[in-house]
Amino acid sequence: MTSTPPLEKYVDPLPTPLTAVPDPSVYPGADYYEITMRQGSWRFHRDLKPATVWG
Repeated sequence: MTSTPPLEKYVDPLPTPLTAVPDPSVYPGADYYEITMRQGSWRFHRDLKPATVWG
């Protein structure tokens, strides 16, 4: 079992996600979004190694 070291709080800025834009040509009169899920890497804190994430 791994343990997390003590971490200083609030040292990393929060990311601002992009705004999704609907495609009205698929279903006229309705908002349609096509979202792709993919694997990536994210560092949750400056003192931790990057982790594999899906988003």
